[in-house]
Amino acid sequence: MANRNNIVIVLEGPTNSGKTSCCKSIKDKLTKKNIPCFNLNDYLDTDKHVTEVKKITTLKENSLDGIEELLLYSFRLKRKLFYLQKLLEENTNSVILIDRFYISILSLIVGVRKISPTLVKALLLSILEGFEPDLLILLDIEISKLKLRQKSKEKNRKFSDIDLYIDDYRTAFKQTYDELTIDKQYINTTEIPLNFVVNKIYNQILIKYEKCNI
Repeated sequence: MANRNNIVIVLEGPTNSGKTSCCKSIKDKLTKKNIPCFNLNDYLDTDKHVTEVKKITTLKENSLDGIEELLLYSFRLKRKLFYLQKLLEENTNSVILIDRFYISILSLIVGVRKISPTLVKALLLSILEGFEPDLLILLDIEISKLKLRQKSKEKNRKFSDIDLYIDDYRTAFKQTYDELTIDKQYINTTEIPLNFVVNKIYNQILIKYEKCNI
C-alpha cells in the first residue's frame, strides 16, 4: 500500500469512548497547523453501499447472526481500505485518521458473538493484506461511565444489541489490544477531559509526522 510520507492513525474503543470527537478535534488542530489531514469516515459517510450496510447492522431489531455480521462488517472494512488506498496515492505528507478499524470487528464477532477467533482473524488478515497503521490508540472507558453516556444518547439514536453485551465487548477490546505487536497506546478516558486526550494524541502525531517528513 502506497505511503508517500503519509501517516495513518487508528482510534479504536467501545461505544462512547470518545473516538469520533477526538478525530474531529485532532483534524481541526492539524488543519490549523497547515498539516493536511483526512478523516476516513468522511468518505464512508457518502458511500451509499456502506450506508446501506450500516443501516442493517445498527437496527435495534436486527436478527443477524455472527457470521452474517462478520460478512457485513468485512465489507465495510474493504471499503475503508479502498478509500485509504486512494488517499495514500493521491496525497503526500498528510495524516489520515481512522475511527474504528479491524479491532472493532474482531472484538464484536469474537468477544460478543463467540465466533471462532481463528476464522475471524483469517478473514480480516486476508482483507488487510499486511497493512498496519503507524499508530493504534485504544480509547477505553469504565463500564459505569460508558453506560451513563450511552443512556444520555439513547433518545437520539438506535443502538444495536451490541450495547446489551457491552461488558464482553470492552473486555474483548482490551484482550485484542494486549495481543497486538504494532505501535500502540492505551488511554482510559473515564476521568480525563476530552481536550487532554486530544492534545495527548495530537502531540504524538506531530512527533511521528516530523520524523516521517525529515
